[in-house]
Amino acid sequence: MDTLKILTVSLTMGIAPLVVQESMTGAYAQDCLSNAQASDAVRSGSAKPLSEIRRRVTQDGGKIVSAQLCLQGNGYVYVISVLQPDGQVKNMSVSAD
Repeated sequence: MDTLKILTVSLTMGIAPLVVQESMTGAYAQDCLSNAQASDAVRSGSAKPLSEIRRRVTQDGGKIVSAQLCLQGNGYVYVISVLQPDGQVKNMSVSAD
């Protein structure tokens, strides 16, 4: 993972409501988009904006600290990290379709 380039997606972008916890290896096993590509995917309707599910992934009082829009199979997922109130970081992959 040291060679993986992580691009932070603006918190104004979105993720879909289905949240699936994955291992870091599984979560980062897809091709991630640049910020410009992610904006285009959201603007075109191919991917949902992060704002649509931010509340769901932070419902326990956590804060999104990073989010990436990535291609996985035939669809999009957001790979996000949420800082939990207890200081732990929860990594998850969330459908953006």
